[in-house]
Amino acid sequence: MRILIQGFNLAPNDLGGSERSARELAGGLRAIGHDLRFVLSDGSKPYPAEIDGIPIDIVAGLPIGKSPLHGERAFLSRMLWSLRGEVDAVLFLRALAYLRVRRPDVILMNNPAGHGSAFMLAARWLKIPYVPILRDYGWVCAFGIMMRGGRNCDGLCGRCKSFSVARRALLRRAPVTVAISQHMQRVARDLAGVGTARVVYNSVPDTFHASPPAVRLDPDRMRFGYIGRIHPSKGVVDLLEGWGRSALGEQGHRLEIAGDIQQGFARADLLEAPGVTYLGRVEALPFLDRLDVLMVPALWAEPFGRTIIEGLARRCYVVAGPRGATKELIPTGCGETLPEVTAEAVSNCLKRLQQTLRPDALSRAFDAQAESLALYKAARMIADYDAIVRECASRPNATFPRPAP
Repeated sequence: MRILIQGFNLAPNDLGGSERSARELAGGLRAIGHDLRFVLSDGSKPYPAEIDGIPIDIVAGLPIGKSPLHGERAFLSRMLWSLRGEVDAVLFLRALAYLRVRRPDVILMNNPAGHGSAFMLAARWLKIPYVPILRDYGWVCAFGIMMRGGRNCDGLCGRCKSFSVARRALLRRAPVTVAISQHMQRVARDLAGVGTARVVYNSVPDTFHASPPAVRLDPDRMRFGYIGRIHPSKGVVDLLEGWGRSALGEQGHRLEIAGDIQQGFARADLLEAPGVTYLGRVEALPFLDRLDVLMVPALWAEPFGRTIIEGLARRCYVVAGPRGATKELIPTGCGETLPEVTAEAVSNCLKRLQQTLRPDALSRAFDAQAESLALYKAARMIADYDAIVRECASRPNATFPRPAP
């Protein structure tokens, strides 16, 4: 089958979780015999002709500049940037011309940024089935994070409802919509009116599942860690302040912080606290293999939480924030969620784990949950998407659902 994977950005430029997942999905589908192509909306950067043996095409609309940074002051500019992509007639016409030439059997919509609704509308015009993949909140929220002023949004504000009206209508018309977690399935239902989104969990590379290390916890010299963007929305400030309150650093325990410092993080002094080591950007697998406890105290509602699965696969006890998909990802006995992400809650958790977490009990918990962690292997994800694209390609276009009244 000819499968087109739509996206905004791709290697060799910086990648987020959405782009990494798209590459893994494309490689897996290609390995079982499908004909894959990437089509990207970001024409501002140079790309190779192909990556991983898969061709890359660019279909861009009017030049609308770089997406404004997230932040309260940027709300209006971000909204205008997103809306221009929604109403870009040039992009719609270019997408029509491109799809008439390529004529894929199915389009997997990986990320709406830049292409907006125009690409889906062109696909529908030509009766080509498209499958939106809800990897984050960009389908319904102009920012894509469902946060404003440092607080999580309980629903869509009036401006985001207006911004996403076309996207939500096209989501409801898709033959199949995929959500990467049960949490995102609820988002599709409650915010977009999609009652039939199918959950297909992201996978993590097989290297994380291969030969997991034995639990190596030493209660007298525990090693805690965080890996990811160093940004307030990730709860890093609360983590570091909680570490200081716990006084574990003075007792010989360690907290290792890995990742790039992002704009908005103004507490670099906390990285110099006793027991804290800042490593910068590092490879995830060897970093996780030397941890006892992985901290993922995100303030925002994580749509999936790839780092959580990577940590669990390497037998790290995982402590995560309470919002989003975190609770459904952590098996019993292998981790927990904080009641709230505050310095006090983090401090209490760290001190309790140092007193109660023991290697024999943790090892038994991971042994008991081995089957549940297999849910996040690549073979399972590829099989699920293979079934979906075959189903969509076999459906007559007349059976595509109409939006709910």
